[in-house]
This record gives sequence, structure tokens and C-alpha cells, in this order.
Amino acid sequence: PLVGKVIPFHSASGDYTLSGTWPYAVHASGMAQARDLPQMPATIEATLAKDRFTVIKGDIDLYGGHATVSAEAIWTPRDTWSAAGHVFDVNPASIRADLPGKLSFDIATQGEKFDGNGDFSVDIHDISGRLRGVPASGGGRFMRSGTTWQFDKLRVGLGGTNLAVDGRLNDTFDLRFAVEIGRASCRE
Repeated sequence: PLVGKVIPFHSASGDYTLSGTWPYAVHASGMAQARDLPQMPATIEATLAKDRFTVIKGDIDLYGGHATVSAEAIWTPRDTWSAAGHVFDVNPASIRADLPGKLSFDIATQGEKFDGNGDFSVDIHDISGRLRGVPASGGGRFMRSGTTWQFDKLRVGLGGTNLAVDGRLNDTFDLRFAVEIGRASCRE
């Protein structure tokens, strides 16, 4: 088991192997759980070096769908992390019952610190599928740096409704957004 104040994931069952010399080759498969998320079947091929853990390929079954990811956590000289992958056919109703559907998208994220308080960015692209029975699409980027939130080309379409957000939020609002609902629209 992992020890420490913040344990990012754990597994009550599964198999893993650690082989070779620095950096070690790691293979793990079993039921994994990250923070407060439900347990999910996962398999990873990774390396463990003195300063980092690198997931070369991870396959995870989650929310009725599947994700293929790569990731890296570095703890020397400072704590940083990154992850990227493709998520296929996840059902948001697993999180919120009033949002049934199947969504697929590409995601890339990176950040600093492991305690949730560091700066980070999230890029989501090629959202496709259906949500509440209507087509879903979109993508964009958002990030947090200190107390500032930045939104870049964040676009979401759901049926005939489209939302666009660009700008930043901190002590002052410099935010541009547009909402289009069928033929009507609201721009600010």
C-alpha cells in the first residue's frame, strides 16, 4: 500500500510486477480507485525512476466506457504531473443521473504540486457523442494560475445550443461569452 497524507490512488486487489534496475519496469492490473471515484478495472505499463513515475500506457474502464492514457509524475526537482489520452463512450449518468449519454474526447492536462493547490491546465478536444439524447461537441482549454482562471476557445455544443467562453477571472472579470439557442442568441 502507498503511505502518506495524500494517496492519489489505491487498489485492494490485482497483480503487479517490478523488474529490472533503475528505471524499473512496472506492470500492474487490477481494480484501481483514485481519490473518491469508484473502483475501476485498470492495466498500466510504466517505469519507475528515482525522480519520476511514467505511465507509458494505461487502459482504464470507467463510467461504462474506456480510457487509454499516458501520464507522468515528477517529484525532483519539483512536483509536477501530466496526463493525456483518449476517453471513449463514458456515460455521465454515472456521476449525475440526469445526464445520460455516451461521450468521447481527447484530453491533456498538466500541473504543479500533488496536493490540488498548484497551477494546472486542461485541454479537451474533439468532444463527440450524445448527452440527454442530443449530439454533443466541443473542446477548448482552461487553466488556473494562482487565483486566476483562464479560458481559451472553450466551446461546447449540445443539440442546437452552443456556448463559447474566452477570457480570465480573478479580482476582475475579463470574460467574453456567447450563448446561442437555436435561432436566438445572447452575447455579452
